[in-house]
Amino acid sequence: MLDHINFIETQAQVVIRELPRATLIQLPKLRSTGMPRIYALCSDYLEHVDGRYDVHTFESYLMSYQEVTVLKDAECWALLSAMRVIIISRLAEAMREVRKRHEVCHSITSLLEQIGQELCPMKRYGFYWNEKHAKNHWIQSRSSILSNI
Repeated sequence: MLDHINFIETQAQVVIRELPRATLIQLPKLRSTGMPRIYALCSDYLEHVDGRYDVHTFESYLMSYQEVTVLKDAECWALLSAMRVIIISRLAEAMREVRKRHEVCHSITSLLEQIGQELCPMKRYGFYWNEKHAKNHWIQSRSSILSNI
């Protein structure tokens, strides 16, 4: 996902170009959050379909919504751009989570390497001690003990 950042940035630039600030200001907003209503509509749709956008289900969702409240002309015009904005923001959120998990994994790996070096100082000098070596050492020790009996 992190490899596709250029594509996502390009899509964000397209949205900015297609949805001028003057149009954004004219869109009806939710009283509770101040978010444009069309953004909330797109976000709610994606939540209901678990992020799996489909033209037919989105069309049905819009038709159901408009049985209660009709969309303004400006909202209809901005619908595709609003959907892009919401999808991009969801991708950005997912990428932040991926980056955070990647950093945690890197920190854990570094910590385990430090612990390994502290527990086995010979590792610093190119000697490695692992389970196989330990098993072989135990078998040799047992053999020498038994042969001395």
